[in-house]
Amino acid sequence: MKEFLAILLYVLPMSAATLYLDKAASGANNGTSWADAWTSTASLGSLTNNDTLYVRQGVYSEALNIGSAASTTNLSVLIDPAATGPAVFTWGQFYNCSSSLMNGLVGTNRYFRFTTTSPIGHGFLSRGGTTNTTYRGIFVDRSSVTGSDVAQQHCFYSENGQALRLESCTFTNTSGDCVSLNMVSTLSLGWTNAVLTNCYIYKPGDDGVELTSGGVTLDHCIVDFQGKAPLFGGHPDGVQPGRSNSFVLIKDSYIHGPNQGVFFEFMNTNIWCINTIFDDTGGTNVNRGINSSSMYPGGGDPNWLIANCTFYNFRVYSAINGGFPALTRFVNNVAVNCRRFSVDGSVTNFINAHTNAWYDEPGVTFGTTERNQGLSYHLNPAFVSTNDWHLTALSAIVGIGENLSSDFTIDRDGVARGSSWDLGALQYVASAPAPAPTGAIIISGSITISGRLLIQ
Repeated sequence: MKEFLAILLYVLPMSAATLYLDKAASGANNGTSWADAWTSTASLGSLTNNDTLYVRQGVYSEALNIGSAASTTNLSVLIDPAATGPAVFTWGQFYNCSSSLMNGLVGTNRYFRFTTTSPIGHGFLSRGGTTNTTYRGIFVDRSSVTGSDVAQQHCFYSENGQALRLESCTFTNTSGDCVSLNMVSTLSLGWTNAVLTNCYIYKPGDDGVELTSGGVTLDHCIVDFQGKAPLFGGHPDGVQPGRSNSFVLIKDSYIHGPNQGVFFEFMNTNIWCINTIFDDTGGTNVNRGINSSSMYPGGGDPNWLIANCTFYNFRVYSAINGGFPALTRFVNNVAVNCRRFSVDGSVTNFINAHTNAWYDEPGVTFGTTERNQGLSYHLNPAFVSTNDWHLTALSAIVGIGENLSSDFTIDRDGVARGSSWDLGALQYVASAPAPAPTGAIIISGSITISGRLLIQ
């Protein structure tokens, strides 16, 4: 009987614990409740599989260091759902934490903050065997130390891993990449190798998002350089997937001001860029909206789709540049105030390049240009304004696009494109007519009427 009990105790899993961290707690400080919460992250080494840690707002002058050399799974690190302010740490990491979650989102507030007080170090690290992990509502700002960096440092750095998700996060002010991902290159992972959704990425020192290998999805993200100059010889790109035969999907996003909006470097199959706005307003570099370099060897037949994108103000160089596979579909795009639609025949090499448009706004003139008029129309998109790329009723690109419903069905705002497709990232939505006036009509001054006036 004793032997049976010993075996039974050995095979039963440890029950999950709910634990608490609050810098201001004054109880027993054993982590078992808010009253007795841990006050320092030094106690977090006891976290184990299936545990949940709640963190209360406050300024913690230490790192949020989760994990160890031993693998941990199904760990949840959550901001207090009643938080009205951030929990601020110097830096953070998940180390060997698989199938885990870090969630600092309360409403739309991103309450896990990392400010990095040391110039030697990244803001947040996803390290070791960390995989299948989601980071939500984290905010990394290295502005306090970027000026002291002696080499590139990143806001978020993934050492290795797969199926990494960044949801509703902000990364800003660093000397390197805002997001630097070292993923695993494989075709079998589909679109899920690394996913960034609803992320705000601004003022990087080099790339907004860089992938050294593997696949990535960028969905409803903003990458904005805001005029920041590159540091340490950086060659800044908004998004740089590279050295891979994996999948890349960039959709419903906005990319502003880098050297290249997206740089596909040594890529091969399944490259999609749809419903995205590329804006170079204020740009001074030799800029390109999308650039592609040499193809990655192997990986099957290329399946590239660049569709319903808006390119604006690429006045120095070109909207499109580089070597693309011949079967690339370049469809329903619009380029406004762009010196060239493409360089060296990049677009003319596409077998499926058609239904695109270019236009120069009044006062914008260029010398020698390459617009590929044979492949595109010269039409006025009649945007709402110079920083609002919705279409007005005067737009000449409404209803002339190719129907791509077999690939996607909505625009950047989530509006159904239906059977009549427009060019660009945003489908035209007609304004509802003003309602007829009801009630009393008050006239101030005189009115002249010719004929009959019937008032009921």
